[in-house]
Amino acid sequence: MLASLAAREGLATASAILDGEGVTLADPMTILEPVLRSLCLPGESTPSGVGRWLAELRRRGSRWDGGRRRCSRIAEAVFQMPVAAFDDPDVLEALEDYLTTSLPVSHANLRLRRLVRQPVQLPSMKAQRIIDRAERLCELLRDWAEFCEAVGARGLVVVFDEVDVEYAATLWNVERRTRRRLLLHALNNLLGQSVPLVLAFGSAPATDEEAANAARDLTERMSRIQQVDAPRPDAAQMRELGRRLCRLHGMAYPERVSTVDEGSIERAIDEHVERYVDGYGEPDAPAPRRFVRELLEWLDVALDRRSTDAEEASRI
Repeated sequence: MLASLAAREGLATASAILDGEGVTLADPMTILEPVLRSLCLPGESTPSGVGRWLAELRRRGSRWDGGRRRCSRIAEAVFQMPVAAFDDPDVLEALEDYLTTSLPVSHANLRLRRLVRQPVQLPSMKAQRIIDRAERLCELLRDWAEFCEAVGARGLVVVFDEVDVEYAATLWNVERRTRRRLLLHALNNLLGQSVPLVLAFGSAPATDEEAANAARDLTERMSRIQQVDAPRPDAAQMRELGRRLCRLHGMAYPERVSTVDEGSIERAIDEHVERYVDGYGEPDAPAPRRFVRELLEWLDVALDRRSTDAEEASRI
């Protein structure tokens, strides 16, 4: 919903789902790739890839002088390439991989030299040392917010979803929790600067345990954050959500859904709503999210069973 509202206001949007392992606040440089892969500029219904916009800015040449001064790191990489190189999808892929930090600068230089057949020396991302990564991510987010402004957006909104405090009390995870807090501190400082950037964090409801309450942790670490509590949907709303999920599932697997009668689906929705209302035995549990996941799991199992039964019956 936030991304939709932002798009209406002419803002670019991006998101990152924090799974705590592959993408986590404890390792800031894992965040940049999903953010850039999901970047949606105004007028786009789905991400077209930053390569398209890099090519557009390269073609503008001297007309982009203001943008070059502001997001200079991106510009330095873009303007090392000849204009014609941006017609090559391999060049765009190499640039995108470099800018998302998924490709080391030395490998990117080597690949681009072979592709454009001229010297290429991209600027270092300077993210090798763990202690530097929080500040480095903030610098890159600033660059990309200004990049979005340079291509016509009013700014950039980044949504971090599935935020939690996922680190148990072990020696290794104490270090991860410390790195997480360093990043939140750096992001808080970034929001205090003149940057066309909005950061939003989404977290499911948690227990009162300090180690598990992401919303409390965020508000304590970031003085410039505003907490908004979403109301818990009632049974009627969850029942309607269940029906919509089943319709979406039917659109994805039309040949399988036809094997399950409407009554079975309605009964399954009612059973899952009852479990949701009861709080799954844990009143403070993230029930809406759990409801969605469990209902989808039921649909997958039910449809697989019906498909198997139908195949066996046809063979008989």
